[in-house]
Amino acid sequence: MNEPTPRTDALAEKLTPLAATLTIATAETVIRQILTELLLHSHTLERELAEYKRAHDLNRINFELGQKELAQVRAERDEAKHEAESLAYGIYRRNYVTSAPDWKPLKTTTGILSQISNMVAGIQAECDAAIAQVANLRESSDKLIDAIRSVQDWNETYVGECIDEIEALAATKGDK
Repeated sequence: MNEPTPRTDALAEKLTPLAATLTIATAETVIRQILTELLLHSHTLERELAEYKRAHDLNRINFELGQKELAQVRAERDEAKHEAESLAYGIYRRNYVTSAPDWKPLKTTTGILSQISNMVAGIQAECDAAIAQVANLRESSDKLIDAIRSVQDWNETYVGECIDEIEALAATKGDK
């Protein structure tokens, strides 16, 4: 047997005082009113159910879209990590394999990017030192070239003077 609901209780309260005075015609009228109310209520429930279904379908679609977006973000994250690891290994093999033989990439993309940043900073420092060393060598070589030119000039002058003296001596010997 069905349990009474607040709705059926309300209907029972309406019908009880009338039951004693009802004629068949009035009973039919009351039943029609009740049926009309039930029909209106069922239409309301159908509309609410349709709205619920639309909201449920929209939530399901949004969930599926969210899952697709999440999968795409995860795939992009994994690809970015792979690319960062490849770059880090390339820099490591070219520049640090002997000085840091036990190096391994960190587990997170941010950690790997930090390692790349540190390696690039180290390479930049080495480049700066090499550029400074080249500048010092250039300055030293310029000084050496100037010294050699000075010696060459002196040699040309000295040799020229020696030749002049030899020629003068030879000329004086030839006169005797």
